[in-house]
Amino acid sequence: MRYMDKYMKQNLMVIIWMIFCTGIGLSFSSCHAGERQPIIKDTMKPPEKHSESTAMFADEQVVKFLGAEQLELIRNVENVEAYQVDWTKNFAKSSLSVQGYPVIAKGRNLASNERAILKRMIASEKSYEFQWSQRTRVRPSYMLCLIHGEDQLDIAIDFNSKQWTFFYKGNIAEEDISENSAMPVLKKLVDSLFR
Repeated sequence: MRYMDKYMKQNLMVIIWMIFCTGIGLSFSSCHAGERQPIIKDTMKPPEKHSESTAMFADEQVVKFLGAEQLELIRNVENVEAYQVDWTKNFAKSSLSVQGYPVIAKGRNLASNERAILKRMIASEKSYEFQWSQRTRVRPSYMLCLIHGEDQLDIAIDFNSKQWTFFYKGNIAEEDISENSAMPVLKKLVDSLFR
């Protein structure tokens, strides 16, 4: 029994010594060139490389995903056109296509209050499932064309796989749509455009 107590005391001393050394290592690692560096960074600052208006308009993760130029177009959008498309690209009757997808039907354009809802939805990181990877190739049933002056950004929406794809000047950004926050609002919005 005494041997066990002595052994336990030695282990306890080793553990205390390791904790002490780890604490010293942490305090030294937080110093750099004589200056103390903050352990917790201020995450509320807007990203430095993006314009002030874009950083204030969209969550930082959305800015990284879509890019500042695309978000500026979205923020300043003048018109949003809605199209029902054939993802199989076999709809022979259509002379109009969006991003190579033949148009089956044109919905009404979004009203200003609907554009505001769409802009808020796109700008919020809660509208995306960034932590999950896309499961399948996007097979859109709908396209939203956001227009500002001569610029246009197209959004392909696939409600079956719960994904959307953003097309802008040859760039493609694809992500899952948040099932709990964005999906119900987006579905209701798109359905209202084709009644």
